[in-house]
Parts: sequence; structure tokens; C-alpha cells
Amino acid sequence: MMKKLFKWDLIYYFNQMKWMLIGTIFLGLTTYLFMILKESNVAVDYLYNTTLTFTVIGIVAMIVYAYFLVLRRYYTSVLKDEGYFTHTLPISKTKIILAKYLAGVLMFLLMFGVGLLFMFLLKIINWDELMMLNDLSKDMFGYLIFTVLLSFISFLVIILVIYAALSFGFSFNSKEWLYVFLFILIYYGATQILSAVNLGINLAFNPNLLTLEDPNQLLASLLPVLIVNAVISLGIGIACFLITKKYLTHKLNLKNG
Repeated sequence: MMKKLFKWDLIYYFNQMKWMLIGTIFLGLTTYLFMILKESNVAVDYLYNTTLTFTVIGIVAMIVYAYFLVLRRYYTSVLKDEGYFTHTLPISKTKIILAKYLAGVLMFLLMFGVGLLFMFLLKIINWDELMMLNDLSKDMFGYLIFTVLLSFISFLVIILVIYAALSFGFSFNSKEWLYVFLFILIYYGATQILSAVNLGINLAFNPNLLTLEDPNQLLASLLPVLIVNAVISLGIGIACFLITKKYLTHKLNLKNG
């Protein structure tokens, strides 16, 4: 049943995203064609700049909407009217959350992957420049890649945070969105405190951490801070998953309308 729920959500996402995806791909391929031909024709060069702008807007809009859709899907299919069907399925709450999360993450990764592909293809992100940075400083390049991966992990963890916030907030009979906001506020405060403690511990062992002038030494010193932040982020994600399961199991309060 978990596989069916996973498949149903993927079908939903496909139906919601297909025209935006097709439009972005069409714009991207058109812009790529203009990029090849622009050197030989001024009019084509103008069209290239125009379609490039729309392509960038389309890529950003597609990725942002895909992320929003993951959160909205959980809200409408688990906590609203559709939840009456979802929670009657012969499947545990753990599997419901996992099916929703994995389907949403897969869809988001596909949209992000398409967007990233066109960013490289259209040289919005220049691969050659990245390789030059790698040749110039492997430590700096590695630090950049690790920072990007950590940011990406944080985005995926925030999905679980929102799941938990919604499940907590909508366990109350009134002022649901206020409780959702309070949960997110507590999450933000906790992450800031944990990050500050992590940095403080590293400064205690390495007082010159923030005053190092050698970029390679600075990056090497900051790496443990980033690794611990990644572990903290994953720990928060697991905690939010358990909170979501608890409220769906013991304090489920579906909303009509």
C-alpha cells in the first residue's frame, strides 16, 4: 500500500507540474538554439537575451513551486478533507509520512535536476569556471561543494520541519496557524542556539579560527563546524519525523474545508 500511496502522489505531482516543466524545457531549448546562432545575427542575439531571462525566471519558478507543492500536498492530503481517505488506508503512520516525503523529494529533485541541467547548458553556471576554481584551490572548491550540499540537505530537512509544524499546529481546535508559526519559531531559535554552541566549542579549541589569514587553513578549520551543523540538521530532521508521527497517531484532528 505504501507503494500505491507513493505512486498516487507522483501522479498528482506530475499532473500539477507537467505544463510548467514542458514550458521550461521548451524555453530552455529555444534559448540554447539562440545561444548557438546569436553570433551570426543581431536579431537572434536580442531574442537570446529575452528568452534567457524568461528561462531563468521559469527555472526558479519551477523549483520554488515544486518545493511549495510538496508542503501543500502534505497539508491537503493528510490534514484536510482528503486526510479522511488517507488515514483509512491499511498502512502505518510511519509509512504514510515516508510515502509523502519520498514522493515529494523525488519530484523536487527531478525539477531541481532539470533546472540545474539547463543552468549548465546555458552557461548560467559556467562549468569551465568551476574547474578553474578546482585547479586554483582544491580546498576552496571542496568547501564550496560541501556548503552547497549542506544547504541542499537543509532544504530537505525543512520539509520535515514543516510537516511537524503543520501536524502540531493542526492538532489544536483553534488558532492552528499560530501554533504552526510558534513551532517554526522554536525550530529557528533552537537551530541558532545549536549553531552558536557548535561555533563556540570550535573557538574554544581553536581561538584563532576567525582570524586566520591563510584561506586554506581557514577552510580546513571551518570544515568541522560545517560537518557538525550537517549532523545537527539531520538530527532535527529525524526528531521532526518522530514528532509528526506522534501527532498523526495520537492527536490527529482533521480540518474540513
